[in-house]
Amino acid sequence: MGEPDYFISHAWGNPFAHLVQCVCDHLSGALDSTKVWIDIAAVNQHPTEQQQDDLANLRNAIYKSKATLMCLDVTGAPLKRVWCLYECDNTITIHGPDRLVLLTPNFSVKVCEGVCVRREDGGS
Repeated sequence: MGEPDYFISHAWGNPFAHLVQCVCDHLSGALDSTKVWIDIAAVNQHPTEQQQDDLANLRNAIYKSKATLMCLDVTGAPLKRVWCLYECDNTITIHGPDRLVLLTPNFSVKVCEGVCVRREDGGS
């Protein structure tokens, strides 16, 4: 227990094994004392008053973390989820954009074309 070094952001629709591999790959050289905050373990997953309290403390978990690690899949699913975008916004607001780390295993620029939306006026 203790304050987290990293806040983990991810889309729930992805396999848990992908999330674990993504985070472990990034933290492979980290100290054994490195701590992560992950909703699956930190937030009561049943709709109760306790869950509301846990979710209310989410911003505090981001504040106490050194950085947010967002685990992307090949479709960029977290970038399409309001809750993940909320976590991104809080990270950038509290710590600045350099503290939002996008973990991109098996992600390529070609795949990114399908994730990004092009504006009709030719802008990006």
